This record gives sequence, C-alpha cells and structure tokens, in this order.
Amino acid sequence: MHIGIDVHMCRLTQTGLYSYIWNVLQGLQNLEHPHRITLFLYGQPGMEEPESLRRMIDTFSKAEVQYVWDDLPLKSFSSRYGSSASQAPRWVKQVDRKVLFPMWKKMQMPDSRLTLYASRLARRLYQASTSLEIDVFHHPAGLVFPVSDKANVMTLSDLIPRLFPYYCPGSDEWFKESFDKADQMDIILTYSEHTKQDVAKTLEIDEERIRVIPLAAHHQYRPLDNQEQVQAVLMKHGLGERPYIIYVGSVEARKNVSRLVEAYHLLRQEEPSLEHQLVLVGTKLWLHESIFEVIRNLDLESHVKWLGYVPFEDLPALLNGAELFAFPSLYEGFGLPPLEAMSCGTPVICSRASSLPEVVGDAGLMFDPYRVKDIAEAMHRTLTDSQLRLSLREKGLKRSHMFSWDKTARATLAAYEEAWTRFQSRERQGQTRRDSKPERPKIYKHAHGWVVEQLIRQSYNGTDK
Repeated sequence: MHIGIDVHMCRLTQTGLYSYIWNVLQGLQNLEHPHRITLFLYGQPGMEEPESLRRMIDTFSKAEVQYVWDDLPLKSFSSRYGSSASQAPRWVKQVDRKVLFPMWKKMQMPDSRLTLYASRLARRLYQASTSLEIDVFHHPAGLVFPVSDKANVMTLSDLIPRLFPYYCPGSDEWFKESFDKADQMDIILTYSEHTKQDVAKTLEIDEERIRVIPLAAHHQYRPLDNQEQVQAVLMKHGLGERPYIIYVGSVEARKNVSRLVEAYHLLRQEEPSLEHQLVLVGTKLWLHESIFEVIRNLDLESHVKWLGYVPFEDLPALLNGAELFAFPSLYEGFGLPPLEAMSCGTPVICSRASSLPEVVGDAGLMFDPYRVKDIAEAMHRTLTDSQLRLSLREKGLKRSHMFSWDKTARATLAAYEEAWTRFQSRERQGQTRRDSKPERPKIYKHAHGWVVEQLIRQSYNGTDK
C-alpha cells in the first residue's frame, strides 16, 4: 500500500498540527510495515522551505517527497548565468526584479488567470497519484489537495470554525469545503470522543466511519531533576523570583484567558498572602485585545506576565517550575497542554468543557469555565493544600502514561489499512470515485498565495547581491 500525506500546513505552524504530523510520521517510521509513504507539498520543486519543515523531511528518511505545482515555474534570467543568480550582470538582475518578478506574481492572482487553469491542481495531483500509485491519501489539515479517486482519510481536529465562527473570523470559509466533503472520506480521524460526536451530529457522518485516535505528549515533557537547568530557563524568561501559575496555549478569546485573569484577580483579593504571578505562554490570536484590556483594567500589569511564543525546548522547564497549571478553555478538540503539564508532574486545574475531561480524567481539578469564582476556588484549593498538589502530581504522571505516540501511530496506520480495504470493497462493487473534471479545493487559494510569496522572496534574495 502506498500512502500519501499532505504536509503543507507544517510550513505555516509549529504548534499542535505540526506536532501531530511530526509525531505520527515519527511513529510510522519506527513501526515495521510494508507500506510506502510519500509526503505531498504544494509548490515548485527546489523552492526554499522553512527550517522546521526541512528538519521534518530530513528526519524521516523512509518517506519520499512529491511536489505538486500547477503553474508556470518562476525562472529568472539571472539563473542562466552559472549556478548562482548573483553572478549575473547588474542589468539582468534589474530586469528580473523590476519586470519579470512583478509580472509573474501578477499572473498568479486568481482574478487574472485563465479559466483553462481552473482545475490544474486537481489534474496534476491525480497525474502524480496515478504515476506514484497512491492508494490512500491523508488530509490532516483540510483539503489543500483534492479528494483522491482512491481511498481518503481526513483528520478533523475539531469543528471550531463551524461551531464557534465568532471566535475565529473567516476560518469557516477556509474549512467549509473540508467539512462539506467529509462525507466523501473513507475514514475520518478525530482526537477525542467529543469531537467524534460533534462530527457525527454536525456534519451528519455515520459514526462507523469515524475513528478516535488520541494524541500524546512529546517525550521531552517529563519531571526534570536538574534544578539548575530549570532555573536557567526561568531566568531567561524573567521568572524565578516569585512562584507562578502557568497557562500554555494561544492567547485568544476561545481559550477563556480573560476569565482566568479575572479569577486570578479574585484569588489575590481573597488570599493576599499568595505571591504567585500568572504567566501566559503563547502567541496572540483572534480577539486577544480584550484579554490585555482586562489585565490593564484590573491593574495587574506587574502580576500577569505574557511571554509570547516560547521555544519548544523551553516549555518543559517552564512547566516544571510552575506550582500550578491552569487551562480554562471553552472548547478543545483534544487538549494537549494539560497532558504535557501532567507529564511534567505539574498539578493541573482544568475546564470541564468539551474533550478536556477525556484527557485529564480524575488527575486534575475540574471547574466550570464560565464561572470566574469556580476557577478562583480551584486555584485557591490547589495552592493552599500541599497534599492536594502532591495527589494531583502523582495522578497526573500516572494518567499521562496512558497516552503515547506509538499508540497513535499504530492506530493511524490501522485507519489507513481500513480505508484501503473500504476502497477495494467499493471497487469490487463498481462504486469507485471517478471524477473526470476534479475541482481545485478553495483552501488552495491560501496555499497558492503562500507559495507565490515564498518563490518571489527567494528570487529577490537570489538577485540581491
């Protein structure tokens, strides 16, 4: 069986989706199986890729890489002068920069392209799939590539764009086609039973085609005995002088960080002797402005510290150094940060919303995320009761061992094999999917725009010498 996996989104993020694809690939590489794996990237062969994607590709030596590009290649006049564009005469570079590159970029704009090219990506993918004999195509992040005419597997991490569009404006347009075509998948993967039920109910998908495959914490998340190492990371981020409560995740409205800040303020009022800071780790996303407005209005600027994006390798030390991990999210497809905290032995208090009880179980103190007082009480109980903290630490470590990427990879491989079996059954019954005029997915516009900008940037850099 030949498996194709779309890894385009790994260019754009190093958060949960990147971790999911990376760890599944790592698990597949470690398993003994007869299957061949090809990673699909939309773009022009030879283009420069982000360091994170290059690292991923280099790590998985058993996987092949297939580029799919449905437009004219960007080839400068300068490239004809030796192996480096920098060797070209200055006037040639100027022609490239002032005429060729702007003209090529303009030709890529959707409104300026001929109808003839409307389905080239779909046809090119089918041609590549046919020549490579792709049996199962995995869409882990929406339909960047069209639905294959053989077996298809799609991962739906959550239905946030459909269920909570006001928390992520515009994202439903991105994923509408993926949601609408979910019924064309042979197998759909979700991270939790809660998301499975959302998919079955909201998208009207038969549950027998949905497989729940939980995620796991990276092996770097563990208790750290080297306190000097922990302190070095804390000092790097301006921490260490005061004990702290930590939140890890994007800073956005859906994560309910505003109520966490309000609960922290209430905690300080009710227990003035507590010296704890509240530390927020994560990038700003949709509707984050109101969170920082709450911090200002409550006069907490010196007590709430936002670290922004933190390097992946620093996160275990930050979690180990915290007295408490708080996660107040209103909706999660899984909820990896609480699992990472439990893996470090950090006591966890957590929202009881959506899938989070499946992850945390009885290893964390759960609260109603809509009640500020409930959140404050959970913080107060944990910070003032050393026996409770010890109990949560022990339970968290034990529960974290229930999840592993090896299990995730094995279950994912089983889903690929099941999807292929389903396709073969349909083929025997004459029900195979044969679309002579496949349409290019609408999310393609975003993927195409990213590639165009990357190629232009790469070409300008090549002639800027």
